[in-house]
Amino acid sequence: MSFLYRAAADFIWVIHFCVVALVLFGWLIPSIWYFYVALVTGTLVSELLLNYCFLSKWEFDLRKKIN
Repeated sequence: MSFLYRAAADFIWVIHFCVVALVLFGWLIPSIWYFYVALVTGTLVSELLLNYCFLSKWEFDLRKKIN
């Protein structure tokens, strides 16, 4: 079972890395402008309402289950 938790946590980490990269550099790609704006808005709303990134919470919870 710990293998599934680790695989899920690693997958969430990859998604989180992609989200961070798109938030930082998405403005350089005009073809994804609407996706970029939606992603930045979602990130801002998550931070303002929850005071944390929900992807980080999911990943940390899964990693705690491993240990």
